[in-house]
Amino acid sequence: MASSQAACANLFVPLLQYPDEAARVLRVVKPDLQSIAVDMLDSGFALEFWDEPDNALNDHTPVSGTDTDIAIAYYTEHGKLNLWLIEHKLTEHGFTTCGGYRSRRRNRRTHRCDSVAEILANRRLCYYDSVSDYRYWKITQANPQVFPAENLATRAECPFQGGLNQLWRNQLMAAAIESSTSPRWPFEAVYFSVVHHPGNHALHSTIERFRGLTGGSTRFLSFSSEVIVNRADELALAPLRSWVSWYREMYFS
Repeated sequence: MASSQAACANLFVPLLQYPDEAARVLRVVKPDLQSIAVDMLDSGFALEFWDEPDNALNDHTPVSGTDTDIAIAYYTEHGKLNLWLIEHKLTEHGFTTCGGYRSRRRNRRTHRCDSVAEILANRRLCYYDSVSDYRYWKITQANPQVFPAENLATRAECPFQGGLNQLWRNQLMAAAIESSTSPRWPFEAVYFSVVHHPGNHALHSTIERFRGLTGGSTRFLSFSSEVIVNRADELALAPLRSWVSWYREMYFS
């Protein structure tokens, strides 16, 4: 139960068994969510989600790759079909850092992590791009509305060496799915969120730095799991009463 993935499933899956009630609860953090798109994914959601088999980031192998703990498909009040990618953090004090920067194969003379301006001018200076052939910087540069170059340039070195790396990759997956022309991903807008335990304050500074890099993009938001549980309690929805009590005892006691 100390696993973030298990806590994520325990937070969202019991709720999503009741799509109408789930929509009312989740609207507290996602106001544009009118109804769960039960005709998409696995009755509206999928655990450990990535854009299989497209692999737009080109980083998936049998043992690694970018994914999110859960994805929720939903309709807005205007009938738009959107996708919401969510990463859950329970006790972790940080996010996954850059494997390319740590790699022993990284050549410090040719892989210039100390200058984001140079990387923006020539993304092959990034180990992930030139050695791994990941499409991180390509997708970043194709989505200035999410990652404005002027915001990235406020940092001398690459801002994604540390804990921002995981947030960056998840946001890139959201952007890639949104721009995809594949019929597998007919979503008009794709959002990414971090949900964290209310007692976990260690993540806040990283989240705020990431928010700054995106220029406060509406494609990213973060919130506490307690907000969802409290909202379910306030609405006093009969199917969710036992779950609210159980989750509070398990994770908030």
